[in-house]
Amino acid sequence: MRIASSLRSVATVFGFSMLTAAAGLAIAWPHTAGADGENAIQQTTADGTKIGDCVVKATLVRDTSSKTGWVVVMVASNKGDGVATVALEADLTRTVANPMGRVAPYPVTVWSSNESLTLAAHQQIIRKYDVPANIAQGVDQAKQLEASQAKTPANARTRITYGVMVKQTAPTPANAAPVPVRPAAPTMQTQQQMQPMQGQQAASPQGASPVMPIVNL
Repeated sequence: MRIASSLRSVATVFGFSMLTAAAGLAIAWPHTAGADGENAIQQTTADGTKIGDCVVKATLVRDTSSKTGWVVVMVASNKGDGVATVALEADLTRTVANPMGRVAPYPVTVWSSNESLTLAAHQQIIRKYDVPANIAQGVDQAKQLEASQAKTPANARTRITYGVMVKQTAPTPANAAPVPVRPAAPTMQTQQQMQPMQGQQAASPQGASPVMPIVNL
């Protein structure tokens, strides 16, 4: 009886261990996630961001032909046998790693570019986007900081890195209503011009029509 009871206990413990291991593998195993508002599946791979049958990769590259010296190069490839349309957003991020910081560095988006691409079967499209001058200047300063710390111990260096992340966005509907434009607030000059007119209206008798100047054409 004791042997049978011991065997049942061992079998129970082994069964729970197998279930726990299976649950852990299910959580940790690589999986895909649905893109917002789209039926295509978005997944990060070694070749880039995979969206349905398309693979998109974007990198920050120094380009002497650019006005600012830096460009974001985005390469979109359709691996499928049919036409594919993807709405993309390329985010240029900046990450600052301080050796004295107690919080893990987090990338902050400093510039974004949106575009919708339609690719034929097995077609590849390359796009180049000039980085704004102020952002390009920050990239140059980060490179200079890296060079100046060449002899500094690795654990004492302040690192500023730039990278590009690609994600899928929901395309704008063709029949979307235009976004209302909020009127701009009156400037100081406009307010000064309106004050004499308001004074003239207050000085005129009640009910009397304001006198308009006569202009000879």
